[in-house]
Amino acid sequence: MIVFGICIGERNVWEEVARPALDRVREPSSVVLSVRGAASIFEAYNELLERASHLDDLEALVLFHDDLEITDVSVSSKLRQSFCDPEVGAVGPIGALGPNSIDWWRSGTRIGRAPGLDGEHVGTQPSGTVDTLDGIFIALSPWVVRNVRYDTTRYQGFHGYDAELCSQIRSLGKRIVVVDLDTFHHSKGGRGDIVAWRRADLTWRARWRPLPSWKRAVLRARARHAHLEVWFARRIAVTTHWLKATRSVLAAKVGLGDK
Repeated sequence: MIVFGICIGERNVWEEVARPALDRVREPSSVVLSVRGAASIFEAYNELLERASHLDDLEALVLFHDDLEITDVSVSSKLRQSFCDPEVGAVGPIGALGPNSIDWWRSGTRIGRAPGLDGEHVGTQPSGTVDTLDGIFIALSPWVVRNVRYDTTRYQGFHGYDAELCSQIRSLGKRIVVVDLDTFHHSKGGRGDIVAWRRADLTWRARWRPLPSWKRAVLRARARHAHLEVWFARRIAVTTHWLKATRSVLAAKVGLGDK
């Protein structure tokens, strides 16, 4: 049985977009598990993992966004085929090799494809082994469902969950693979809460990047004070913009004076 797990937000996009599409492609025996009103996606996904882990006939758990339209009528058979290999721990339509931050689509080599409102995201090849998957769609093997959980003392909010999950899976010796799946993401992208994103990124880098212990300590300290780092970055950006604007005004005045 293929199980679908969803963390439903405040918008009505689940009922309007994702659910009707899922009902068209899922098998009659499949189960849909949901969590509503979660304060953290890490807590929500832990709950979904725990609930799915007690299903004896579980073949895969798909964690996907409530604004993702799954249009592939062969999604279940493709997942079964992928998980025939016991070394495969997670499957998705798009991911990356070698990312050095949770911003994997910029810092890594993209594999797969994922069209959406913000454009067509296409990788260097349609499928293959990757280091992380896009959180819009992550299918997990039964072994992963029963053996992997998020540390909610490290992470809060809604950023970095895909990179953290895939890093844990790889550290346990399982592979992450991209397969060709038809989906459409009804989102224009963006990071949302930049402070929360920065905190999650620094936490992930301190935990998973191959760094000396003192650098890990520095990253953890920066994560605790991410709000200050973002505040200073914004102040610098505003000041830089003001200086450039002032310089342009002064240059224009000097030019007029010369005439």
